[in-house]
Amino acid sequence: MDEILTGITGIAVGIGIGYTVMEIGSYLYSRYDPAACISTKIRNGKGEFEPVIKIPKRKHGMIISDNSDKRIEEIDKNTIDLVYNTLLKRGFNYDDIYLMEGMEKPSIDLRCNILPSDTAHLREVMENLYRQISPEDTFFMCFLNHGGKTGWLLPVGESTVQLGKGTVKERELEELLYDIHPDHSILYFNNCYSGGFAERLGTGRSIAISTSSANKLTFGYKGGELGCKYGDFLSGFTLFFYSALRNQMPNGELLQLKDMSIGEAFDYASQRSYFAKGFKRRGFFKNTPHLIYGNVNPQEVIL
Repeated sequence: MDEILTGITGIAVGIGIGYTVMEIGSYLYSRYDPAACISTKIRNGKGEFEPVIKIPKRKHGMIISDNSDKRIEEIDKNTIDLVYNTLLKRGFNYDDIYLMEGMEKPSIDLRCNILPSDTAHLREVMENLYRQISPEDTFFMCFLNHGGKTGWLLPVGESTVQLGKGTVKERELEELLYDIHPDHSILYFNNCYSGGFAERLGTGRSIAISTSSANKLTFGYKGGELGCKYGDFLSGFTLFFYSALRNQMPNGELLQLKDMSIGEAFDYASQRSYFAKGFKRRGFFKNTPHLIYGNVNPQEVIL
């Protein structure tokens, strides 16, 4: 009997050690990006690119955030403000911008359509856009949220994005976007494991951008050289990407990058964030932004 108990105990200890090793491995795996490249570009399509409308009839925009994490409340506000003002700079009208932020009452007051950040309101906004968006319009969606995975052990599972209340999986967002048919869409994801969304949605006439790959965390930037100069943001890539599109850093510094395309802004932000101090430690805490697209050329698409 003692031998049986000893054997069972040994098996239990072995399972516990194995589980602990897998947990540690998963933890380190999500934080270490061995990719030698600064960024990743993938085309989900072949042949010649399809033309895009240069001057759309209307530009529709969505910014989706989550203010439940009080540790990064100021960073959230800074990033929302950067994206919002970039849209205005690029010709979006107040009435065509939706901001979903907060569990009940948004903590930021901007001149646009403001709703709580939850799955019910996300579906409500999307259903409204189904009726509004025409093939002569463009559509922009930006997630500035925490992200996760459905699997308990990386790299298993779909990427997810957290709202103020509830979460959205890759497939669920794909279904929500299915009935929206603008001339083209620009989908942006600043969240951990965001590459899963970009890989799934960067197809057809949609361009998808993520701040990290499907199985890696997205690291923000707080303090240090950039933080002191420009303020704190959810990621260095997001800071430079939207600053490039609006030709101005948050402190008012002009960049002389007028009318950059999505592809040009992606390249610029990838370079600037990669070589900025404090972002990586020999592969640890390194973000590898992804640009994934199908039938339209991101070098010819303007926000």
